[in-house]
Amino acid sequence: MEEYELLINDEVGRSPGFIYFIVSVDGYVKIGYSKDIHIRLGDLQVGNPHHLSLEYFEEGSRKDEQDYHNKFYSYRKRGEWFRHSGGLKNWLRHKRNKQQQRFNEEELKYG
Repeated sequence: MEEYELLINDEVGRSPGFIYFIVSVDGYVKIGYSKDIHIRLGDLQVGNPHHLSLEYFEEGSRKDEQDYHNKFYSYRKRGEWFRHSGGLKNWLRHKRNKQQQRFNEEELKYG
């Protein structure tokens, strides 16, 4: 992809990356976007006294991130942090289980 195309995609929120759901042991989940979720997790952990863990991730854009913020609006605590409860918690559990199942199948296939 040309550099110009990347700039245009980023401007409209379509730049490729990942949507992540990072859970804090204090009962909150951060829904965010990053091109490198492991670096992002480390950056967030530095400024957070509670242990954080990557609960779920998927390919997506900044627009997808905003769609998730809207979907889980009723759980919003502040900014990109949401209460890890009710429908959001159940949705994450379901997504994580499906993701783990896919990883296990891939491991068996190529392992």
